[in-house]
Amino acid sequence: MLKLIFSDLDGTLLNSVKTVDEKTVECIKNLDGTRFIINTGRLPYNVDSLKSFVDLSNMVCGNGSYIKIDNKVVYNCFTDKNEAYVLLDYAYSHDLVPRVFMESNYYITSTPNLLTFVKPAIVSKDELYELLKKEEVYKIGFMEDDSNTLKAIEDFIKANNKHMVAEYSTSKFLECHHIDASKGKAIDVVSNLLNIPKNEILAIGDNENDLSMFDRGCHSACPSNASDKVKATVEYISDLDCDHDSMVDIIKHFLSLF
Repeated sequence: MLKLIFSDLDGTLLNSVKTVDEKTVECIKNLDGTRFIINTGRLPYNVDSLKSFVDLSNMVCGNGSYIKIDNKVVYNCFTDKNEAYVLLDYAYSHDLVPRVFMESNYYITSTPNLLTFVKPAIVSKDELYELLKKEEVYKIGFMEDDSNTLKAIEDFIKANNKHMVAEYSTSKFLECHHIDASKGKAIDVVSNLLNIPKNEILAIGDNENDLSMFDRGCHSACPSNASDKVKATVEYISDLDCDHDSMVDIIKHFLSLF
């Protein structure tokens, strides 16, 4: 029996207007004996608007940095504070705009290229550094049109921040977080906690930061709009995209196998 379904949000569960289609909502609600758990790069304060579509008593957020099961937080993995300062100093010295996802909110020091589905608190650099003294950081993100700029950030992290890893959630958005946090490791944590074997778990995603979910011994799938890297990795590729009920197709496909 399929016991757990882990699903990415943007480009997977959510359609292009950042909501969940009615057929998908109905399909998830009708799952019998199968937990549906979102596994997203977003933080808890960025998913609250989805509570009418999915059960948020179980969720993985921040690319595996935060895990909640049965309304109890079972895992928290913050970035190394010193490495967060190093990365921010690098960013500001290169006129970049880091997006800093802390415990309570998402902060930014200017307004270009904002993620339209996530509303940040805009603060000054001095205010941001003061907040860093008081709060832990889950991840730091960069949204840039220039791929070379993002590659330079990746290279900087590899050379200077040994406890940090950088992953793409889209081709233009790079997310930097603790190396011990990943969507795949979150599956390990939850499966061990609930004592569910990997062959009874399905992981669904569409982009690079989902890849770690697909090497855990689970079943795996993606919508047709997924990246080529994901398509080359997963067990099943839906003929449908996230705007045309791909989630329903994927769930029905795997339920038919059990």
